[in-house]
Amino acid sequence: MPDLFTCHAAAKVRCFAPPAALDALATPDGVLRGRIAPNEVVLVGAPGTAGDLVATCQQALAGHGADALVVDHTDGWSFFSLRGDGAEDVFARVSMVPLPDAGDEPAFFMGQVCHVAAKAFRRPGRIDVMTGMEASKHVRETLEQAGHGRRLKHVDAPAADPIGDGA
Repeated sequence: MPDLFTCHAAAKVRCFAPPAALDALATPDGVLRGRIAPNEVVLVGAPGTAGDLVATCQQALAGHGADALVVDHTDGWSFFSLRGDGAEDVFARVSMVPLPDAGDEPAFFMGQVCHVAAKAFRRPGRIDVMTGMEASKHVRETLEQAGHGRRLKHVDAPAADPIGDGA
């Protein structure tokens, strides 16, 4: 039976810089990283960490001057997690995007989920979906409806490490 939770205020920071600079950018522990384009990455961290994440990335990219930009987009994105047995089935009901393999590292992918543009991560037993905040209610309701037949439960986000394994 899958669970669904929303991680309100998960830190979402976008970094724009030359590809080599982003390749060299270290990902802090406990932070998810997705490559959106050759010159853009998104980093997702626990609630309340956006300021530190921005500062860390700005310092790391400072040598690139005007060719680098770090933006806190925390308020602009929603973050949903499907986890547990049946999460993949629920996802398949709301998206035609093939799920990447769930390996040791989170697999980042993009595509249409619940009829809106999404960025997502797949990990063993868990799928995290980010969409624009304007679609948050629609996405949550669509995920809940898709999970009805799988007895999906809406649960609170884990108090400790909601971006981590969520166990």
